[in-house]
Amino acid sequence: MNEKNFEDNVYMKLMNKGYYVLMTNLLLAGMLIPLIVAVNLLAIDWRNLFWFLLASVPFGIGVITCFATVEGFIESGSQTPIKDFIQAMRLFLKQGLTYWLSTSFILGIIGADMLFLMKQPKFFYFSGVFVILAGLVLALFIHCCYFQIRNPEHGKKDVLRISAFYIVKKWYISIINVLLFLLMAAAVIMKPSIGLLVLPYLFIILIYLNCRKLHNCEKISSKGKRKNNANNGNSLYS
Repeated sequence: MNEKNFEDNVYMKLMNKGYYVLMTNLLLAGMLIPLIVAVNLLAIDWRNLFWFLLASVPFGIGVITCFATVEGFIESGSQTPIKDFIQAMRLFLKQGLTYWLSTSFILGIIGADMLFLMKQPKFFYFSGVFVILAGLVLALFIHCCYFQIRNPEHGKKDVLRISAFYIVKKWYISIINVLLFLLMAAAVIMKPSIGLLVLPYLFIILIYLNCRKLHNCEKISSKGKRKNNANNGNSLYS
């Protein structure tokens, strides 16, 4: 009885939450190292885009993995961050790799076009188009990660369909998610000594909570349509 009361103590719960965040953030930080090294060693040049994209692959996989661990962190009160991280990576490695490679490829094309056209005198007038396109691509990646871990039994086509639908339907949430994602990347790249400590996973938690506002316990049906489910369907921790 005393042991149970000790575990239910509010301070113990806070310590467990803090431990989960710090450990998961440490695992994510390890996946960010290649990207940080590339940013610090390579010049910002379109000829180095391939190396930047290659270095970002672990980060893309880490994002969907951390989305899945937030499920355990929030929904079930899990206290095994390392186990959750490894299990989530095994479950969503293929999907995360596919989504991020597609995203980074399109972002690479947009970035190369922007770098190439920057010297043009009228670049300012159509630069906004590139920014909007990049934002849409990032929003689609974030939504795909979220809906995939909420619907692990469904294929990429259904996930892409519902993700694109909510980019249009709730565009304001998509904008907030993209801004949070960019702030996370900027904090890690510009101030890695501070940014890597706790910021990445906290940003992902915020993005995840924001994504929950996209729907009301909504799941993807077998035909790719939307349906309501009070139990939120199958997930990593259900």
